[in-house]
Amino acid sequence: MPLGPLERLSLALLLAALGGTQPGLAGPVSTCDANGSLYFRGEWYSLDSDPCIQCECTAEGPACARTDCAALPPACIHVSHYPGDCCPRCERVGCEHRGQVYELGQHFQVRQANERCSRLLKIKGS
Repeated sequence: MPLGPLERLSLALLLAALGGTQPGLAGPVSTCDANGSLYFRGEWYSLDSDPCIQCECTAEGPACARTDCAALPPACIHVSHYPGDCCPRCERVGCEHRGQVYELGQHFQVRQANERCSRLLKIKGS
């Protein structure tokens, strides 16, 4: 639950009394306010508005950067994107042939209508 104005002021005064400071008071920053929560120096968090933005609370204030997502495998046949996650996930790797999906390592036979005839003609014509 987010802190109200009175709790924030109490926390700021407590931090100042202990030697730390709060934004708006003299000295370095010891907390950062984001997502309706207070984060202490050294804590990492992502923004609720964009889970791809990762921040660290520093003495100068929040230091944020966009997360780069790793490329999905080219043979990914099922991609999921979960709420709160920045990057999509590959759930299944394999291939698709004529509408049929095959798992990675699964064996299957490719048969085409004139595949057999073509082979026979090549053998006889050699």
